[in-house]
Amino acid sequence: MNKEKSVTAMKFRQALLVVAVAIGMQGVSAQEETDYSEIRKNMDAFSTVLRESLGLNGRAGSFNPFVSMSTSYYLAGQGAVIELNTPLARSRASLGMQSLGSTLQQLAEGFSNGNAQSVGARRQYMQELRDSITLSAQAESAPEKYREIVRQVIEVDFPTEVDKAIRSARDSLRNLQGSSSLDAETLAEIDAQMNELRDELANNVDALQSMRSEMTTALREAHIDREELAEQWQESLDELLARVEPIREHALERAQQLSAMREEENARRQDQWQAELAQFENTLHESVCEYSVVLRSLPDGEHLSLILKGLGNRESGPSEDRVIVFSKADLLRCQSGEISAQQLQQLAERYSF
Repeated sequence: MNKEKSVTAMKFRQALLVVAVAIGMQGVSAQEETDYSEIRKNMDAFSTVLRESLGLNGRAGSFNPFVSMSTSYYLAGQGAVIELNTPLARSRASLGMQSLGSTLQQLAEGFSNGNAQSVGARRQYMQELRDSITLSAQAESAPEKYREIVRQVIEVDFPTEVDKAIRSARDSLRNLQGSSSLDAETLAEIDAQMNELRDELANNVDALQSMRSEMTTALREAHIDREELAEQWQESLDELLARVEPIREHALERAQQLSAMREEENARRQDQWQAELAQFENTLHESVCEYSVVLRSLPDGEHLSLILKGLGNRESGPSEDRVIVFSKADLLRCQSGEISAQQLQQLAERYSF
């Protein structure tokens, strides 16, 4: 494979030298009318060889047609402008879409039965609300010994806290898919644990609802003055909360652990992306130095501007591009060996826009 690349690079160099010699023989001067067709031809040649040297010609099994696209412009008095789309922009976008991807996946998983359950879920919520209001109103006219236990039952809200922790853990699990932090078997095991916790939570929520219904019925009936009722309800509530506490602690602990692992994984992916970007830019400047001979037809004083789509900083928004501007004079100096590709990189003007 390396031998094929070397042969291809040699052919490109030979073709570029022929073009450069032809340009030199033309002896274009500043006084002559600019030959835009010649500039266009040379820009197309440079764009092609630049993409090839950077590996942006859509090979290696890439099915995204936009990865290999580049767009060229010529602005009289300013120079050549070439936009490059790279896989780095696509991978960077995926880094910023992790949380959104988790949300969309949750929606997709629940969409098939979401519509069927939504009406039932609203009815259940409204029923719970009506039961709580009724129970609270009945407790107001009940003996004092019942009011405290009714208040405790109405204010119990463990389902919200535990359900939030389980959902947070599932979001982190989705983000960790394919990472080096956890293997597939461990991820599946944790996912199964989350399913068990959710089932246990549902069972205890049902028990809480049954307790509320029982209390509502009892407060309506004549045997409300039974001395042992308040003690029985308090005992039942204490048992319920004791069963729920391990579930709550386990869910919160898992959510915190996975959230920390998720942050570490995202940081690792970001560092890896930055390293890939640095390597890409090094190769870019070496290629520009080596192949920009074909741009000798650009009038003196003009520039080569490369726009790397989606690779700018994100201080002003996620869609910023990285712009790198080379003067023709610096390109010629690099071509002649007066400066190195690293020095050309230092001399280039760069900004995000």
